[in-house]
Amino acid sequence: MMNVSRLQIQKTSEWNTSLSPAMSSSTEHAPVPIKPRLTLADIPVEVLGLVQNYIEPADIISLRKTCKHLAASTRDRSVWLNALRHICQTHGVFAPTYPLKDMTQEALELAALTPFRFASYLTKAGSISPFATRVLKSRGLFTSGAGRISRVGGEGKFVDFRLVPGGRFLFTRMENNIIHLWDMGYGPECMIKPIPVASMTRASGTDVAENEILAIQPSLRGDGIYLIVSEVMPTGPEVSVYEITLTVATPEFRRVRSLRVPGEPIIIIASSQGRFAFHRDNFVHVWNFVSESLVTWDVQEQYSSLLLLEKNVLLFDNIRFTMWKIPPLQRTSPSPPPVTYGELPIFTFTHPRSGGNDDILVPFDSWPQGNGRPTYFSLMVQSDNGPVLDYYMMKPLNPQGDRFLPSSIPVHMASIETDSDYTEENPGPPRFCDKWLVQPFIGSYNAFTVNITDMSSARQEELVTYTLPICPIAEAFNIQKFAFCPASGRLCGMVEGNEIRVMDYIVPN
Repeated sequence: MMNVSRLQIQKTSEWNTSLSPAMSSSTEHAPVPIKPRLTLADIPVEVLGLVQNYIEPADIISLRKTCKHLAASTRDRSVWLNALRHICQTHGVFAPTYPLKDMTQEALELAALTPFRFASYLTKAGSISPFATRVLKSRGLFTSGAGRISRVGGEGKFVDFRLVPGGRFLFTRMENNIIHLWDMGYGPECMIKPIPVASMTRASGTDVAENEILAIQPSLRGDGIYLIVSEVMPTGPEVSVYEITLTVATPEFRRVRSLRVPGEPIIIIASSQGRFAFHRDNFVHVWNFVSESLVTWDVQEQYSSLLLLEKNVLLFDNIRFTMWKIPPLQRTSPSPPPVTYGELPIFTFTHPRSGGNDDILVPFDSWPQGNGRPTYFSLMVQSDNGPVLDYYMMKPLNPQGDRFLPSSIPVHMASIETDSDYTEENPGPPRFCDKWLVQPFIGSYNAFTVNITDMSSARQEELVTYTLPICPIAEAFNIQKFAFCPASGRLCGMVEGNEIRVMDYIVPN
């Protein structure tokens, strides 16, 4: 071993003498320094915190299990604040659902991990039941003209409700047309507030003969909600938009826009950020209530469903669906713009089960599914062989901005047979939970059931789908309406108008 070392030294010395005199003199007595290798433990905690802004919350937990240095970086409060904000953006969760300043570190982590925990729960269980069930009862509240709430009788039962994605806020409509906004808390450990946080009131002389909740949307600022309501006024039917800001001490309904609607109350509707669309008597109307602009055009026939996209609309019947480019909108004042004629669809698609006798329903969702993913929608097809759910993805088509082409087209992704009864309220709209597209419906034996499909695969034949009951309900309970938020693991069901059951599936740590 000693002889080998001397030979190596001798060869190194001979190589040094072959260098120039300057290099030889500088390296003869000074060894070349070896640059130390950096490891993850050498990276400052602040830098690791920034890196975690670009990974999913479940991956942050995996990082925590590697070593003490990385675990310390995952316990920074800013990491979980950013993680929860990211979840709200990608899952379409209403941001004011979570009081970030008041939440503990543990509560932030639990909220950010809820979609991943619930998705894991759904995919590993044959059937699941709620961890906790709370009840919101019709309490006979009365709303005064000044917006004060007093506990007297006369309101009657619940007629309708809308659950805001995130699961905390709930709009209810009563038999006397009063609309309340309730705060149910963001988790099962939170108490449902005994009175509404706000109620829609009307000044004397402007009473509504009848109203109906059509849609809810996040406001453009993100701190409030647009409530779109159909109202039968003494002067005729109108579509009204109310804005309610949830970040103030005393939220109030504020009527910001209204549109006179000729004829009977509308039924076929669609909604997207700052816009509302409806279809009746061979005409489609798209109203931008933020810019107070409108367009009405002739589509030459009556369709059964409508989907509003960024620059296009999709119209559905029992044979096909057609894509139309939205004509330019014009200001609604001082008078509504004239009807546009001569428009033609830019695409016509035949759906997979176009037998001509099949009934088609597009489950309606006015709230965005979330950022960073394509838009998905489903068709419920009631055919002779039973109900089928067809899933479609809006695939980007026109990156060059060709004005003759749509920006995206619908691509069929999957078909799932169900045992769901076919109604306007059933199934519910599909929404994301982690990478899974979750769609609820009431199946056989009046049981709440969900279809969950992994949409992360680009190939249709590789899609993974599960169907499982999540809440068997006895036949004695007449579930008239339901709403489901998979991102928060919360299901709400209205029972005979007397109560709304709030069911939570995620166990708090």
